[in-house]
Amino acid sequence: ALSVLTYQQAVDDGNLGTDTTTGNSFYYVNFNSQRLSKEIRQALSYATDREALNTVITEGTGTLGYFSIKEGWEGYTDDITKYDYNPELAKQMLQEAGADNLDLTFYYASSADNKKLGETLQSQWAQVGVNLTLEEVENGTWWANFTDGNYDVSRGGYPVEVNNTDTCYYDMFHSEAGTFNVSQVNTPEIDSLLEQARTELDSSVRDGIYQQINQILSEEAYYIPLYWQPTSVVYNPNLQGVKAVASQEYHFWDYSWN
Repeated sequence: ALSVLTYQQAVDDGNLGTDTTTGNSFYYVNFNSQRLSKEIRQALSYATDREALNTVITEGTGTLGYFSIKEGWEGYTDDITKYDYNPELAKQMLQEAGADNLDLTFYYASSADNKKLGETLQSQWAQVGVNLTLEEVENGTWWANFTDGNYDVSRGGYPVEVNNTDTCYYDMFHSEAGTFNVSQVNTPEIDSLLEQARTELDSSVRDGIYQQINQILSEEAYYIPLYWQPTSVVYNPNLQGVKAVASQEYHFWDYSWN
C-alpha cells in the first residue's frame, strides 16, 4: 500500500495520475478482554481521541468508523454504544473500577504506523493516570504469539471482502474458530449468534443478527474502532480508466492507452 507521504508526493508532482478512495481495511485498538474488565475497557475508550489518532497516523486521510462493516452491508447499524472522547469521565470510571494508576502494555508488530498509534495512546491515556508501556516485536513474532494472549492491548485490522460480514466477524470474534481474535473475545452469546447467522438463508434475518452482535460488541467495548485505511493509486496519465479500488483488485483489461 502507498504511504500517505508517497501518495502526496505523487499528487504534488503534477505529472502523474492519482486517485484515492476509502479502502476495505479497517483498524482497531484491541483490548485483551481476558485481562481487562468491561469497566476498564469502557473507561479507556472514553480516554481515546480517535480523531487525533487518525490525524497522527494517516494525516487525516482515514475514514473513521465503528466496525468493519460499511453502510449498506449486512449488520450495519448506528444503534450502538459510542464512546465520545471524554477524559474526565474516563478518569472517574477508572477510579470507580479501582484502577487508578493503571500499568498496561501495548504489544505491537514493528511498523511506523503502529509505533505512532502506541505513542499517541501512551500520551492520551497518561492524561487519565494510565501508564502504557510500548512493547515492539518483529511482525512474525507478533503473528506467532498474539494467540497466546500475553498482552494487555494490541492493534488489529481486517481486509474485509465487500458485504461479507460472516468471514471477518467469525475470524475476529468467534472464541474457537476465530483466527484473528485479537480481543480474545470468549462470549457464548456471540458464538451462538455467529453460528446462527452462518446458516441463516434469509438476508434480512442475518442482517438483524449481525446488528445484535454489533450492539453487544460495542457495549462490551472489546476494542476501540479506528478507521478505514485509504486506498490510493498512482499511474501513467496516458493510461485511461484507472480509478482507486477499495478492494485493491485491479483488472488491467479495464484500462487503455491514450
